[in-house]
Amino acid sequence: MSNSEVDIQARVVSIVRRTSAVAAAEITGDTDLVLDLAFDSLRIAELAAGLEEAFDRTFDLPEWVYESGGRHSLTVGSLVSFTVRTLRTNAP
Repeated sequence: MSNSEVDIQARVVSIVRRTSAVAAAEITGDTDLVLDLAFDSLRIAELAAGLEEAFDRTFDLPEWVYESGGRHSLTVGSLVSFTVRTLRTNAP
């Protein structure tokens, strides 16, 4: 299983798309999960479960929310960066 940054980004975008309540034509690094895709706390929890299943790791998404500055700064790009860091920090 490849964990290149491009592969990670593609997998994260796929999980975000499946979890989102809004059909977004294009999801980019600047796409905001709350403002653009209507994510709420339940969807964030579903997102965490999707990431954990896809990457076989535990993801501390409350840490990501804190690092991002709160609910109104949760972009796909920041999630991809957090995912890359988590995978590299917690490598088996």
